[in-house]
Amino acid sequence: MENILSIHLHPNAKQNKIETQTNGSFEIWVTAQPQDNKANAACLKVLAKQLKVSPSRLEIIRGFTSRHKTIKKLK
Repeated sequence: MENILSIHLHPNAKQNKIETQTNGSFEIWVTAQPQDNKANAACLKVLAKQLKVSPSRLEIIRGFTSRHKTIKKLK
């Protein structure tokens, strides 16, 4: 079974943190710059830590260059 997650990303933040919203989506702040895929990689790393899975089990399926992302959690 695959899980689809909705993310709102804030790159270039002061610290890495994550908040779960009431609608089940996540708001993630990362210190990485939004260049050369650094913010996306940091986003997946922070989310993987929260979900207690490997970052390789998460895949951005929509919003690769946007702050609003859809991420698929692979089995």
